[in-house]
Amino acid sequence: MIVQISFSALVSRTMHRLGNGNSCGRDKSASTGSRSVCIPFFVYDLALGDEVETDDDRTIQPVVKPTGHYTFRVWFGESPDDAVREQVLGMVQRFACLSEWSSANLLAIDALNAEVAEDVSNFLPEREQHGHLGCETGRT
Repeated sequence: MIVQISFSALVSRTMHRLGNGNSCGRDKSASTGSRSVCIPFFVYDLALGDEVETDDDRTIQPVVKPTGHYTFRVWFGESPDDAVREQVLGMVQRFACLSEWSSANLLAIDALNAEVAEDVSNFLPEREQHGHLGCETGRT
């Protein structure tokens, strides 16, 4: 299945600033079109650094050069325990993951490879079962 999402819906055409000070955008120097230079919050089957083809409307076509990274999204909105955020951020550091905040409640996590993604996958669902967060992977 081809993901048909406007690239401008994924990131601003003119780089925008996230709450943590990181810039998000696209790298047009990629050989085949564009490369994701942020952790995707609102699109599936796209990870940090993946190269994608885009059409004239900047609609994302298939990933042509995947990085092998994995994306996770964590929602803290209904969490009864504020300490869970620190636990998750500690896990991010322990597993050498990257992370970005979209809002006070939505965190995206980038796992470098399948091994790290498995560690993250073992960590997050336990907290989700206890009602401390909601989580999902970025893959369908």
